[in-house]
Amino acid sequence: MNLELILINIAILVLIAILGFLMKRSISQIDKRLENGDRKFIEFYAQLMDLKEKRGFDREYFSKEYVAKDDFIRDIRSLDYKIDGVASDVKKLLIITGGRKDDNAEV
Repeated sequence: MNLELILINIAILVLIAILGFLMKRSISQIDKRLENGDRKFIEFYAQLMDLKEKRGFDREYFSKEYVAKDDFIRDIRSLDYKIDGVASDVKKLLIITGGRKDDNAEV
Protein backbone atom coordinates (compact mmCIF):
# COMPACT_ATOMS: atom_id res chain seq x y z
CA MET A 1 0.00 0.00 0.00
CA ASN A 2 2.81 2.38 0.87
CA LEU A 3 4.64 1.63 -2.37
CA GLU A 4 1.50 2.35 -4.39
CA LEU A 5 1.10 5.77 -2.75
CA ILE A 6 4.73 6.59 -3.45
CA LEU A 7 4.33 5.61 -7.13
CA ILE A 8 1.14 7.69 -7.42
CA ASN A 9 2.93 10.70 -5.85
CA ILE A 10 5.88 10.25 -8.24
CA ALA A 11 3.50 10.05 -11.23
CA ILE A 12 1.71 13.22 -10.09
CA LEU A 13 5.04 15.03 -9.63
CA VAL A 14 6.16 13.96 -13.13
CA LEU A 15 2.89 15.25 -14.62
CA ILE A 16 3.27 18.54 -12.76
CA ALA A 17 6.87 18.83 -13.99
CA ILE A 18 5.81 18.18 -17.61
CA LEU A 19 2.97 20.73 -17.36
CA GLY A 20 5.35 23.26 -15.81
CA PHE A 21 7.86 22.75 -18.63
CA LEU A 22 5.16 23.17 -21.29
CA MET A 23 3.83 26.33 -19.61
CA LYS A 24 7.31 27.79 -19.34
CA ARG A 25 7.96 27.09 -23.03
CA SER A 26 4.61 28.61 -24.03
CA ILE A 27 5.27 31.72 -21.96
CA SER A 28 8.71 32.16 -23.52
CA GLN A 29 7.17 31.89 -27.01
CA ILE A 30 4.57 34.50 -26.09
CA ASP A 31 7.33 36.78 -24.76
CA LYS A 32 9.25 36.43 -28.04
CA ARG A 33 6.14 37.34 -30.04
CA LEU A 34 5.50 40.35 -27.82
CA GLU A 35 9.09 41.52 -28.25
CA ASN A 36 8.76 41.12 -32.03
CA GLY A 37 5.51 43.12 -31.97
CA ASP A 38 7.11 45.82 -29.83
CA ARG A 39 10.03 46.04 -32.25
CA LYS A 40 7.68 46.38 -35.24
CA PHE A 41 5.69 49.05 -33.41
CA ILE A 42 8.86 51.00 -32.61
CA GLU A 43 9.96 50.79 -36.27
CA PHE A 44 6.56 52.03 -37.43
CA TYR A 45 6.64 54.86 -34.91
CA ALA A 46 10.13 55.85 -36.10
CA GLN A 47 8.91 55.90 -39.72
CA LEU A 48 5.95 58.03 -38.69
CA MET A 49 8.22 60.48 -36.90
CA ASP A 50 10.49 60.65 -39.97
CA LEU A 51 7.47 61.46 -42.11
CA LYS A 52 6.42 64.08 -39.61
CA GLU A 53 9.87 65.68 -39.67
CA LYS A 54 10.16 65.61 -43.46
CA ARG A 55 6.68 66.88 -44.22
CA GLY A 56 5.88 68.63 -40.99
CA PHE A 57 2.72 67.62 -39.26
CA ASP A 58 0.05 69.64 -40.90
CA ARG A 59 -3.22 68.56 -39.34
CA GLU A 60 -5.12 70.59 -41.91
CA TYR A 61 -3.40 68.81 -44.83
CA PHE A 62 -4.06 65.34 -43.45
CA SER A 63 -7.66 66.10 -42.58
CA LYS A 64 -8.36 67.62 -46.00
CA GLU A 65 -6.59 64.83 -47.87
CA TYR A 66 -8.28 61.89 -46.17
CA VAL A 67 -11.68 63.51 -45.69
CA ALA A 68 -11.65 64.45 -49.36
CA LYS A 69 -11.01 60.82 -50.31
CA ASP A 70 -13.82 59.62 -48.07
CA ASP A 71 -16.19 62.27 -49.42
CA PHE A 72 -15.24 61.30 -52.97
CA ILE A 73 -16.14 57.68 -52.33
CA ARG A 74 -19.48 58.69 -50.83
CA ASP A 75 -20.19 61.05 -53.74
CA ILE A 76 -19.41 58.37 -56.33
CA ARG A 77 -21.69 55.92 -54.55
CA SER A 78 -24.46 58.49 -54.47
CA LEU A 79 -23.90 59.29 -58.14
CA ASP A 80 -24.07 55.60 -59.06
CA TYR A 81 -27.35 55.29 -57.17
CA LYS A 82 -28.79 58.29 -59.01
CA ILE A 83 -27.61 56.99 -62.39
CA ASP A 84 -29.27 53.64 -61.67
CA GLY A 85 -32.50 55.49 -60.88
CA VAL A 86 -32.33 57.50 -64.12
CA ALA A 87 -31.58 54.35 -66.12
CA SER A 88 -34.60 52.65 -64.57
CA ASP A 89 -36.81 55.63 -65.42
CA VAL A 90 -35.55 55.71 -69.02
CA LYS A 91 -36.19 51.99 -69.34
CA LYS A 92 -39.78 52.48 -68.12
CA LEU A 93 -40.29 55.35 -70.58
CA LEU A 94 -39.03 53.25 -73.47
CA ILE A 95 -41.41 50.46 -72.52
CA ILE A 96 -44.36 52.85 -72.20
CA THR A 97 -43.70 54.53 -75.55
CA GLY A 98 -43.14 51.18 -77.24
CA GLY A 99 -39.55 51.90 -78.13
CA ARG A 100 -38.21 48.67 -76.73
CA LYS A 101 -40.25 45.65 -75.70
CA ASP A 102 -37.58 42.97 -75.47
CA ASP A 103 -37.58 42.75 -71.68
CA ASN A 104 -40.78 42.25 -69.74
CA ALA A 105 -40.38 44.96 -67.14
CA GLU A 106 -43.43 46.09 -65.25
CA VAL A 107 -44.41 49.73 -65.22
